[in-house]
Amino acid sequence: MGQEISNTIFAELARVGTQTALPPGAVLWKEGEPGGSVAFLIEGTLEVVNTAAEDQEVVLRTMEPGTIVGELSSEGGRRSATVRARSTCRIIKVPASDFRSLLHRRPDILQELYRVQVERVRDLTREVTKTHRRAITD
Repeated sequence: MGQEISNTIFAELARVGTQTALPPGAVLWKEGEPGGSVAFLIEGTLEVVNTAAEDQEVVLRTMEPGTIVGELSSEGGRRSATVRARSTCRIIKVPASDFRSLLHRRPDILQELYRVQVERVRDLTREVTKTHRRAITD
């Protein structure tokens, strides 16, 4: 997917966040947990996993350096999926309250994150459409 957010956002997140390393297989957070932070992936690969019927895991997406994760639950919601390290990762973890303050101070960053969400929804819509078409033809 490549870098989703600009160096401007990265610099702001680095200023208010804490850098952390995750070994392969480490869980950043679990589905259903309260959303107390946002993370920016600097290095490595994260996978977003959801548990489907009969406890089967489904990888919803893979995240590469330059992506932000956890922003949807930063308004007090719960985590919608588990996020874990596929490889050794370095992240910047930002408390949700600091993230919200940043968005209030910097509407340009809010606008850029809105653009990221629109792109993600479009990608998911394409994937669902492809899956639906395959199911019809199979």
